[in-house]
Amino acid sequence: MLTAHGDDVAAALHADLGKSSTEAYRTEIDFTVREIDHTLEHLDAWLRPQSAPVPARLGDDARPGHSTTRWGSCW
Repeated sequence: MLTAHGDDVAAALHADLGKSSTEAYRTEIDFTVREIDHTLEHLDAWLRPQSAPVPARLGDDARPGHSTTRWGSCW
């Protein structure tokens, strides 16, 4: 959408903020397109499950549905 309607976005930025077409493309449109491309390029890696250590003081009680307190089960 940004690349297909860049001129419309630039016109809106000029009307609202007084930005020139060059400034609109450099600071808004191209920047946003690069950020989207970067996100899409890395999204699969960012969404991969990762193991995380469980603090020793939590131990097995850190599993959802298995927490206990000194008064008994929390669930």
